[in-house]
Amino acid sequence: STSRLPCAHTCFNQLDLPVYETYEKLRTQMLKAITESSEGFGLA
Repeated sequence: STSRLPCAHTCFNQLDLPVYETYEKLRTQMLKAITESSEGFGLA
């Protein structure tokens, strides 16, 4: 789904990016993930 945010796996130095339809959608979702997900590390 293109509404998903990018997901980072710090233990593997990996960034999972969904396939976005446009660059602007990628940019918007990336900025949202950076600004709204600043609570630190968590365990999944």
